[in-house]
Amino acid sequence: MSPGNHEMIRFERLSSLNGLPINEPGYWGHNGYVSGSVFEVTSRSAGEGASFELKLLPLPSVFRKDWTITEEDWEEYATLIAEGYSFAAYDGTRVAGMIICAAQQWNNTLHIENLLVASQYRKKGIGGALINRVIKEASQSKFRQVTLETQNTNVPAVAFYRKQGFRIDGLRLGLYDPSENPGEIAIFMAYRIG
Repeated sequence: MSPGNHEMIRFERLSSLNGLPINEPGYWGHNGYVSGSVFEVTSRSAGEGASFELKLLPLPSVFRKDWTITEEDWEEYATLIAEGYSFAAYDGTRVAGMIICAAQQWNNTLHIENLLVASQYRKKGIGGALINRVIKEASQSKFRQVTLETQNTNVPAVAFYRKQGFRIDGLRLGLYDPSENPGEIAIFMAYRIG
Protein backbone atom coordinates (compact mmCIF):
# COMPACT_ATOMS: atom_id res chain seq x y z
CA MET A 1 0.00 0.00 0.00
CA SER A 2 1.51 3.34 -1.00
CA PRO A 3 1.24 6.53 1.08
CA GLY A 4 -2.18 8.10 0.78
CA ASN A 5 -3.63 5.04 -0.97
CA HIS A 6 -6.25 3.40 1.20
CA GLU A 7 -8.15 1.58 -1.54
CA MET A 8 -7.48 -1.73 0.21
CA ILE A 9 -8.44 -0.33 3.61
CA ARG A 10 -12.04 -0.32 4.78
CA PHE A 11 -13.36 1.93 7.52
CA GLU A 12 -16.03 0.68 9.90
CA ARG A 13 -17.73 1.86 13.03
CA LEU A 14 -16.30 0.11 16.09
CA SER A 15 -18.83 -1.72 18.23
CA SER A 16 -16.45 -3.26 20.78
CA LEU A 17 -12.82 -4.07 21.48
CA ASN A 18 -13.46 -7.78 20.84
CA GLY A 19 -10.94 -9.19 18.39
CA LEU A 20 -8.76 -6.08 18.38
CA PRO A 21 -5.02 -6.41 19.13
CA ILE A 22 -5.21 -4.28 22.27
CA ASN A 23 -2.42 -6.00 24.17
CA GLU A 24 -0.40 -7.57 21.37
CA PRO A 25 3.25 -6.64 22.12
CA GLY A 26 4.74 -4.33 19.51
CA TYR A 27 1.61 -4.16 17.35
CA TRP A 28 0.98 -0.45 17.88
CA GLY A 29 4.69 0.42 17.86
CA HIS A 30 6.02 3.50 19.65
CA ASN A 31 3.27 4.99 21.75
CA GLY A 32 4.41 8.56 22.16
CA TYR A 33 6.19 11.16 20.09
CA VAL A 34 9.50 12.78 19.27
CA SER A 35 9.86 16.51 18.66
CA GLY A 36 12.74 18.82 17.82
CA SER A 37 10.74 21.92 18.71
CA VAL A 38 8.21 23.21 21.22
CA PHE A 39 5.49 25.82 21.40
CA GLU A 40 6.65 28.23 24.08
CA VAL A 41 3.64 29.78 25.78
CA THR A 42 3.83 33.28 27.22
CA SER A 43 0.96 34.76 29.22
CA ARG A 44 0.52 38.40 30.13
CA SER A 45 -1.98 40.10 32.38
CA ALA A 46 -2.65 43.82 32.08
CA GLY A 47 -5.44 45.49 33.99
CA GLU A 48 -8.64 43.58 33.30
CA GLY A 49 -7.21 41.80 30.25
CA ALA A 50 -4.90 38.91 29.54
CA SER A 51 -3.13 37.57 26.46
CA PHE A 52 -1.38 34.38 25.48
CA GLU A 53 1.23 33.86 22.79
CA LEU A 54 2.49 30.61 21.28
CA LYS A 55 5.88 30.76 19.65
CA LEU A 56 7.48 27.78 17.89
CA LEU A 57 11.06 27.36 19.08
CA PRO A 58 13.73 24.77 18.31
CA LEU A 59 14.85 22.58 21.20
CA PRO A 60 18.54 22.13 22.05
CA SER A 61 17.99 18.37 21.97
CA VAL A 62 15.20 16.10 20.76
CA PHE A 63 12.28 15.70 23.18
CA ARG A 64 10.87 12.18 23.45
CA LYS A 65 7.75 11.20 25.33
CA ASP A 66 6.54 7.64 25.77
CA TRP A 67 3.45 6.29 27.47
CA THR A 68 1.63 3.03 27.92
CA ILE A 69 -2.05 2.42 27.37
CA THR A 70 -3.18 0.76 30.58
CA GLU A 71 -5.93 -1.76 31.19
CA GLU A 72 -7.95 1.10 32.71
CA ASP A 73 -7.52 3.09 29.49
CA TRP A 74 -8.83 0.16 27.43
CA GLU A 75 -11.82 -0.16 29.80
CA GLU A 76 -12.59 3.55 29.29
CA TYR A 77 -12.22 3.15 25.51
CA ALA A 78 -14.65 0.21 25.57
CA THR A 79 -17.23 2.45 27.27
CA LEU A 80 -16.68 5.21 24.69
CA ILE A 81 -16.85 2.77 21.77
CA ALA A 82 -20.30 1.73 22.99
CA GLU A 83 -21.47 5.31 22.31
CA GLY A 84 -21.09 4.58 18.58
CA TYR A 85 -18.74 7.37 17.46
CA SER A 86 -15.47 5.43 17.18
CA PHE A 87 -14.06 3.87 14.02
CA ALA A 88 -11.42 1.40 12.85
CA ALA A 89 -9.48 0.98 9.63
CA TYR A 90 -9.09 -2.63 8.48
CA ASP A 91 -6.68 -4.17 6.02
CA GLY A 92 -8.48 -7.45 5.45
CA THR A 93 -9.00 -8.71 8.98
CA ARG A 94 -6.05 -6.76 10.45
CA VAL A 95 -6.69 -3.51 12.28
CA ALA A 96 -4.62 -0.76 10.67
CA GLY A 97 -5.81 1.94 13.06
CA MET A 98 -8.61 3.18 15.25
CA ILE A 99 -9.99 6.45 16.52
CA ILE A 100 -11.81 6.59 19.85
CA CYS A 101 -14.31 9.44 20.29
CA ALA A 102 -16.62 10.66 23.03
CA ALA A 103 -19.88 12.53 22.49
CA GLN A 104 -20.10 15.58 24.73
CA GLN A 105 -23.81 16.32 24.58
CA TRP A 106 -23.60 19.30 26.95
CA ASN A 107 -21.71 21.34 24.32
CA ASN A 108 -22.70 19.41 21.17
CA THR A 109 -19.10 18.32 20.52
CA LEU A 110 -17.46 15.10 19.39
CA HIS A 111 -14.13 14.76 21.23
CA ILE A 112 -11.25 12.61 19.97
CA GLU A 113 -9.86 10.69 22.94
CA ASN A 114 -7.21 8.71 21.06
CA LEU A 115 -6.00 8.01 17.54
CA LEU A 116 -3.92 4.85 17.09
CA VAL A 117 -2.29 3.64 13.89
CA ALA A 118 -0.45 0.30 13.92
CA SER A 119 3.28 0.72 13.33
CA GLN A 120 3.32 -1.01 9.91
CA TYR A 121 0.53 1.29 8.62
CA ARG A 122 1.98 4.65 9.66
CA LYS A 123 2.77 7.36 7.09
CA LYS A 124 0.18 5.88 4.69
CA GLY A 125 -2.72 8.28 5.22
CA ILE A 126 -4.65 6.05 7.66
CA GLY A 127 -4.69 8.63 10.49
CA GLY A 128 -5.95 11.37 8.18
CA ALA A 129 -8.61 9.06 6.73
CA LEU A 130 -9.82 8.18 10.25
CA ILE A 131 -10.02 11.90 11.11
CA ASN A 132 -12.04 12.51 7.93
CA ARG A 133 -14.41 9.67 8.88
CA VAL A 134 -14.98 11.25 12.30
CA ILE A 135 -15.58 14.69 10.76
CA LYS A 136 -18.13 13.14 8.38
CA GLU A 137 -19.84 11.38 11.31
CA ALA A 138 -19.87 14.60 13.35
CA SER A 139 -21.49 16.46 10.45
CA GLN A 140 -24.13 13.76 9.88
CA SER A 141 -24.89 13.62 13.63
CA LYS A 142 -25.22 17.43 13.78
CA PHE A 143 -22.33 18.02 16.17
CA ARG A 144 -21.07 21.59 15.92
CA GLN A 145 -17.37 20.67 16.20
CA VAL A 146 -14.75 17.95 16.67
CA THR A 147 -12.18 18.64 19.40
CA LEU A 148 -9.02 17.13 20.83
CA GLU A 149 -6.24 17.86 23.29
CA THR A 150 -2.49 17.60 22.75
CA GLN A 151 0.63 19.15 24.28
CA ASN A 152 2.84 22.13 23.44
CA THR A 153 5.73 19.64 23.21
CA ASN A 154 3.90 17.52 20.62
CA VAL A 155 4.61 19.79 17.65
CA PRO A 156 4.23 16.89 15.13
CA ALA A 157 0.66 16.27 16.38
CA VAL A 158 -0.25 19.96 16.16
CA ALA A 159 1.09 20.05 12.57
CA PHE A 160 -0.80 16.86 11.67
CA TYR A 161 -4.12 18.13 13.04
CA ARG A 162 -3.67 21.53 11.39
CA LYS A 163 -3.19 19.70 8.09
CA GLN A 164 -6.56 18.01 8.75
CA GLY A 165 -8.24 21.41 9.17
CA PHE A 166 -8.09 21.78 12.97
CA ARG A 167 -7.22 25.10 14.60
CA ILE A 168 -5.71 25.83 17.97
CA ASP A 169 -8.72 26.68 20.10
CA GLY A 170 -7.34 27.19 23.59
CA LEU A 171 -4.71 26.49 26.21
CA ARG A 172 -4.70 25.17 29.75
CA LEU A 173 -1.50 26.07 31.54
CA GLY A 174 -1.93 23.91 34.63
CA LEU A 175 -3.65 20.76 33.32
CA TYR A 176 -0.61 18.48 33.63
CA ASP A 177 1.22 17.69 36.86
CA PRO A 178 4.62 19.43 36.51
CA SER A 179 6.35 16.70 38.54
CA GLU A 180 5.37 14.16 35.84
CA ASN A 181 5.25 16.42 32.76
CA PRO A 182 7.60 19.37 33.32
CA GLY A 183 7.04 22.26 30.95
CA GLU A 184 3.99 20.71 29.27
CA ILE A 185 0.92 22.81 28.52
CA ALA A 186 -2.35 21.51 27.10
CA ILE A 187 -3.27 22.72 23.62
CA PHE A 188 -6.90 22.27 22.64
CA MET A 189 -7.75 22.08 18.95
CA ALA A 190 -11.09 22.17 17.15
CA TYR A 191 -12.57 21.52 13.74
CA ARG A 192 -15.75 23.53 13.24
CA ILE A 193 -18.53 21.76 11.33
CA GLY A 194 -20.21 23.78 8.58
